[in-house]
Amino acid sequence: MRKTIWYSILAGSLLFGGAACKKDNSQMTDKPGEAVRKAQENVADQKEDLRDEVKDVQDEMKDVKDEAKDVDKEAGDVQTAEKNFAAARAAYSTAVSQRMATLDSKIAALDAKVDAGAKAKAADLKVRRDALNAKLGRMKSQTEAGWSDFTKDIDSSFDGIEHDLYDALDKYK
Repeated sequence: MRKTIWYSILAGSLLFGGAACKKDNSQMTDKPGEAVRKAQENVADQKEDLRDEVKDVQDEMKDVKDEAKDVDKEAGDVQTAEKNFAAARAAYSTAVSQRMATLDSKIAALDAKVDAGAKAKAADLKVRRDALNAKLGRMKSQTEAGWSDFTKDIDSSFDGIEHDLYDALDKYK
């Protein structure tokens, strides 16, 4: 019986001793386990932040690419506008040359009249025509910015000369 008691005591101490060791072991791993969980959460948060930053950079790169496309389109539009301006300048130059030829022939017709008043008016119109021709000499140097004012001045000068010329032609028939 003594043996049985000793066996019982031994079994009980092993049972209680094992439970105490388990408790101590779980306490030993609780703090490091918590630290690991926190570190895992931190890694997950940092990965999410990185994904967000990568997405932001990708969005910004897309915006930069879109802006580059816009710049290229605008550059093309500028080239087209410059070509259109050159074509308009050439067309205006042709129209001015035709208008000047008509003006010259009408002034010559007025000058051909025998009336002294007609000849004096023709001489005055020739002086104004020469001044207009001097303005036209500056046509090639006109920029897009000053083009509108330049053409208004030229057209106004033409209109004034033509008005006076037609009045004189009517007067000295």
